[in-house]
Amino acid sequence: MNTFRFLAAATLCLTAAGCFSPHTVATRHFILEPVPATNTASTGLRLGVGVVRMPDYLMSSSLAVRKSAGEVGYLDTAMWAERLDSGFARVLAADLSAMIPTDQVRLGAWRAEDVALEVHVTVEQFDVDQSGKGTLVAWWRITAPGGSKLLKSGEVRLTKAGKSPGSDPQNIAATLSDLAAELSSTLATAVRDVAPHQGEAKN
Repeated sequence: MNTFRFLAAATLCLTAAGCFSPHTVATRHFILEPVPATNTASTGLRLGVGVVRMPDYLMSSSLAVRKSAGEVGYLDTAMWAERLDSGFARVLAADLSAMIPTDQVRLGAWRAEDVALEVHVTVEQFDVDQSGKGTLVAWWRITAPGGSKLLKSGEVRLTKAGKSPGSDPQNIAATLSDLAAELSSTLATAVRDVAPHQGEAKN
């Protein structure tokens, strides 16, 4: 009877409390970071940033690491603190606000009369491999309000060397934030190119 009680207690300890483990690994949560804001005066350009479309493999809450062209792994103890498509749109809006610059950026839904230009992005690949190299493949377009007219569009295929995610998963978020900033720079240039034809908001 005493032996049975000991085995039952040991099983409960292992499954519920993990008391025979020397330590437990805490789950960490990360977000993409925008570029630093500038003190440059706003152009007042009214810009709408649409919902960013991403492939299903990036919609996991765990951070993805590409093992090969056809295989992706996920880190058990490193999670996104927000949906990656939402975080990407948030950072894109903040980066464009700093780079154009403008303090009139809207996310999500808006009325056509609320913006002068719209930016839409579709992502095909946005991840880091085991060596730390990040890749961003995306298509973008800039339209008149309501998508009534395509003003400019393009494709980006960006890569960036980074630190290995094996040493610290925060390296993934840092490399991907840098890639998002590179895309934002391309978009900011394109927006400035077409903005004079659409007018800028008046304060």
